[in-house]
Amino acid sequence: MAEMRGKPWVWGTLVAVCITSHAHAQSETSPGAAEDDGAAQADQADQADQADRAAAGPDLDERARAYFMLGRSHHEAGEYEDAIANFEEAYAISRRPELLFNLYQSHHRKGDLGSAVDYLERYLGSEATIVDEDRTMLQARLANLREQHAEAEAERVAREAEAEDARRRAEEAEAEVAESGSGLRTAGFALLGVGGAAAIAFAVLGGMALGENGDLASRCGEDAGSVCTPGDLSRLDGLTLGADIAMGVAAAALVTGLILVLVGGGDDDEEPEVALAPRRGGLTLDWRAAW
Repeated sequence: MAEMRGKPWVWGTLVAVCITSHAHAQSETSPGAAEDDGAAQADQADQADQADRAAAGPDLDERARAYFMLGRSHHEAGEYEDAIANFEEAYAISRRPELLFNLYQSHHRKGDLGSAVDYLERYLGSEATIVDEDRTMLQARLANLREQHAEAEAERVAREAEAEDARRRAEEAEAEVAESGSGLRTAGFALLGVGGAAAIAFAVLGGMALGENGDLASRCGEDAGSVCTPGDLSRLDGLTLGADIAMGVAAAALVTGLILVLVGGGDDDEEPEVALAPRRGGLTLDWRAAW
């Protein structure tokens, strides 16, 4: 690890792997031998894997070294994703524990604290030769990384919770707007109905007033050559007043109902706006719509 303190890149010297065959005397199977078959098979598989690696030793080591060199170049260029991919290839081939340190560094520089913690833990728990001074330093660094990772995770959870709360409030606001718009449209249609009924009443009363006026003209008006008394005019006055009231109600209800229907039916891109605006002579209803 003296080299690690000088620079972060670790590549050990080539180690020759020697496989020595041992002769074992044949003996009778003991009663508990069958229970050890699984462990023996695992040992044999591991020995076979080591033998394969030893047989292809130089070629595999050169391939691993090539991936390592590529990973180092990418790391120094700030291309941490590519560095990690090449270090992983080198480790998969060589199984050199020192590469776990390189993977820790690239993940740390990338900002992936979770993976950085994982690889540093694996490196400290590996068979790599680490002097006491370096181990102490790395253990302190690991504790600091764990704390940073915990804080980052807490912040991430808080941000997600805040985003979820904002989304929920936005949905509730949209629902309220939709409900409000639906209520406005309902009231608007009701007023349109009232306005329609008042318009019909105006037409009926107006027609009756015209008829009454014609009758009076033949009985006591200019055509009859006499003056109509207040009693003669009372029915005409009542019909005329009723027609005027019906006309005013119809106009107000129809205009207000139309506004409420349009306002209640507006969407996000088309939001009509109604406001009171100052005009000469007082306040008037100002209609502004973005279609």
